[in-house]
Amino acid sequence: IWSKWVPDHSDAVTCCLSVIKDAGSGNFEKKLAGASAVLFPLSEILPWDLQRLELHNLVMHLPAGACVPLLILSGSNADNVGEFPHSVVEKLGLNDIDKSRVGSFLVICVNEREGPDQYYGHFSDQKLKEGLRWLASESHPQPVLYDVTLREMVSSHLNICLDSFDVMASDKPSPNQYILAFNEALDRSMNDIVAAASTNPTGWPCPEVFLLDYSTAEFRAVRQFLPSLGWSSPEEVEPLISALRNCKLPCFSDDISWLNRGCTNMQDFESQRQLLQDSLIRYLTQSTNVMNWMMATKEADVMLKKCTRLELRDRDYRLVPYWQLIFRRVFNWQLNKLASITCKAYVLDQPHATSNPAFFEKPDFESSAPHFSVHPSLDEMVEVSCSPIVSKRVKSSPRSFQDVSLMTSVSSAAGIAMFDYLEEEKSRCSPIQVQPVNDSGIYHGRDDLQVVPIVEKQPDRLSKLLEQCNALQDEIEKKLSIYF
Repeated sequence: IWSKWVPDHSDAVTCCLSVIKDAGSGNFEKKLAGASAVLFPLSEILPWDLQRLELHNLVMHLPAGACVPLLILSGSNADNVGEFPHSVVEKLGLNDIDKSRVGSFLVICVNEREGPDQYYGHFSDQKLKEGLRWLASESHPQPVLYDVTLREMVSSHLNICLDSFDVMASDKPSPNQYILAFNEALDRSMNDIVAAASTNPTGWPCPEVFLLDYSTAEFRAVRQFLPSLGWSSPEEVEPLISALRNCKLPCFSDDISWLNRGCTNMQDFESQRQLLQDSLIRYLTQSTNVMNWMMATKEADVMLKKCTRLELRDRDYRLVPYWQLIFRRVFNWQLNKLASITCKAYVLDQPHATSNPAFFEKPDFESSAPHFSVHPSLDEMVEVSCSPIVSKRVKSSPRSFQDVSLMTSVSSAAGIAMFDYLEEEKSRCSPIQVQPVNDSGIYHGRDDLQVVPIVEKQPDRLSKLLEQCNALQDEIEKKLSIYF
């Protein structure tokens, strides 16, 4: 092993290693690992047939597609100088060798010659150098590689595609479009790995460079800058390809067309919410087998709270899932399968940096803070929409869930207090029939009977109820302030 440190114009130095080893005879496959060129010296003693057999045997042990240069060194004397080099090509059958293994060949005579008719028999150092320079010029350059983890590589390709979707209007693309983007990112990652491995049919670097003395600067350079031994071999590439292929997601087969139907009351909302949650659980368990039922139930609940909004369209409310955010969580769970892959992948191009690293952090469904948005959760939006107290700012809203039957389901303190109070007053005034609330938030009974006389007898209770309502109203206005 020869080493040389070559400085460049920027005062940086490059470590150049030249490895020459004697292949000998037999077990060529192991001895030729990482070879980028072959030098074959001819013998003046051995028969041509034997040398031809050994040369062709050596060539057949080179990797297919290696296209290495072959240099033939001859110690020709005066008797055969006229036959040189065409007779050598013919006797060795160089025109019949596998062109996919040997891309080019050159035959030179290294004997030093003083006169036209005299040979001293000394080898010419200059001619040998010319032959070695030819080998170096014909050898394929080593590829420039980047080592990445599988997760980084898939995330890079996936973000390029997902960044084209508007994260705040991600209900437009269907779930299967996001799944297709994820599977395409996996395909591109597999293609990158295969493309890099295909540029290295010779198996560079050769194993001898890893036998350098640990204390040398050359060994530290090898460990820092060269890829691992056998990085492009099928034994190293196939597990990476298999792991990526196993991460592919199936289609989202559930029919979710019912999301286009509006929710006119709390019963419709709870029904649609349960349908969506069931669809997500089925996909996480039965379709993808990402997690068990208990984990899927918890994850689907988080997806509904953090990645679903309640939207008013015309006169109805609709559940609108942020499919991009939902499937980013699914992608995270699926990519966790790659955590067991310890070896790195090598690619030719440096992956693009992810636009937002948080998109590919490990999903934390215990966290109360959303990763992607500061918008209210679905429960908060439903609480606001179903509240019996309407803010002055949203009084002009076309419609809200303000029905007596709906108010019985509201979990806010003021909603429960209002309902309990009305029920108590209703039991005291049996002739009164409580009707739905009007736009001003005042309840009316029959024309001949009114609740007012009884209400006036309990000013303290009404004051307490008013304080509760004001406290709730302040909280609601805080939540709605981001929209105004």
